[in-house]
Amino acid sequence: MSCHDIFHPEVPNANHQEISWDDLQGDSIALVLSQAIKNTSQPFLIITPDHTMLSRLVEACHFFGGHTLLQFPGWETLPYDHFSSHSDITSDRLTALNRLPSLLTGGIITTIDTL
Repeated sequence: MSCHDIFHPEVPNANHQEISWDDLQGDSIALVLSQAIKNTSQPFLIITPDHTMLSRLVEACHFFGGHTLLQFPGWETLPYDHFSSHSDITSDRLTALNRLPSLLTGGIITTIDTL
């Protein structure tokens, strides 16, 4: 991706269209994502490989654009555990789901395990 493309990234404009942003390192991922959110009037679903990447991406996107990124945290429990997840996690999940229908720009971000 060239320097010009970083500030005007290509985004999907049709159903089922896939876009690949290649050769992005470090916080350039957040920069491109922030620019895509800024230049598009639709929400994004952002899936990260793990919670560390999620936290880093949220912080960097906030730095680059301050866009709304709803975090959808995982349960942090296994299906066969005899206890439920912490009430803060449940609250954060319900808050994200409640705000989702009114989300016109920005996005919701989660990990692949949570998805």
